[in-house]
Amino acid sequence: MIILPPSTRISIGTEIDIHGLKCVVEHPSDSVRFGKFWMGVAPAHYGYIKGYKGADNDSIDCYIGTEPKSKVAFVIDQNKLESLSVFDEHKVMLAYDSQRSALRDYLAGHSEGHRIFRGITTVTIRELKRWLREGDLRKPMSRYQNDNTVHNPWTF
Repeated sequence: MIILPPSTRISIGTEIDIHGLKCVVEHPSDSVRFGKFWMGVAPAHYGYIKGYKGADNDSIDCYIGTEPKSKVAFVIDQNKLESLSVFDEHKVMLAYDSQRSALRDYLAGHSEGHRIFRGITTVTIRELKRWLREGDLRKPMSRYQNDNTVHNPWTF
């Protein structure tokens, strides 16, 4: 497994293997990302997981944290900025040791993150791989129960 700390200068297109998932860096840490109505500085390396199409018909996006030994990942469901109640896509937070640190980087990396955040689900790497292979990647992963806790449907 190769993991690069955010302080490591890498070029766009660098491929990083995280627990067997091939991640391609599109925005190295500290680079500026922007869209039509938002912007952000990438708090960690940002890119996509090769081989998996998401709800937006692009590859599944990912952030790469600094904890390569982490056995969990965090899947964030994001709504559309132009229609805040409509699901848009997932952001997979890899190499993070806590939901708190994953959510911190997600919110820091998008000026409208607090508005478009829909939910976050903690999964093991095994569960993540199963979801990527077998799950409906066009739908949010999180399922809210009556008490507003996030339910993970991908447990074994």
